[in-house]
Amino acid sequence: REGDAAKKNIMTCSYDPEIPNKVYTGKAIEPIKSMVYQGITLRKGVDYTLTYKNNVKIGKATIVIKGIGNFRETDTLKFKIVPGKVKITKAKGTKKKIKLKYKKVKGAGGYEIQWAKKKSFKGKKVKKTKKLKYTIKRKDKKRKKYYVRVRAYKKVKGKYYYGKFSKKKKVK
Repeated sequence: REGDAAKKNIMTCSYDPEIPNKVYTGKAIEPIKSMVYQGITLRKGVDYTLTYKNNVKIGKATIVIKGIGNFRETDTLKFKIVPGKVKITKAKGTKKKIKLKYKKVKGAGGYEIQWAKKKSFKGKKVKKTKKLKYTIKRKDKKRKKYYVRVRAYKKVKGKYYYGKFSKKKKVK
């Protein structure tokens, strides 16, 4: 076809092909807001179309960018929708245990608790739970301080999708 040679490739337009993980909101997530070709902002519906798939629930989402009008080709991008960041509301230590409480995260299937003797979390212990509080039984009674952090997760089709860790808390 003669006209195709003059058409521009949609894949040469600028948009961020590395879309970072997006936090679950319960609503459709559409990360591409605009596209630019050689300094000119393209018009959605005139120069290109965007089709989103699986962009509401936690898991892997897809964007199909299709050139129309003066543009040709199709590009596909993937991004992840993950649970939000956990906020620890209580981290209290005694000689025998550490009691943790944290806020519920929308869409989470459970929580992963990590604790360690070192701030870097080297040699950490990990436990998964569905509850909003957890008690860590301390084995090292001489240890003066521990570090704890929590993140939300959701298991979708056998694969885990993790949110960001809470701020680490030092527990004495």
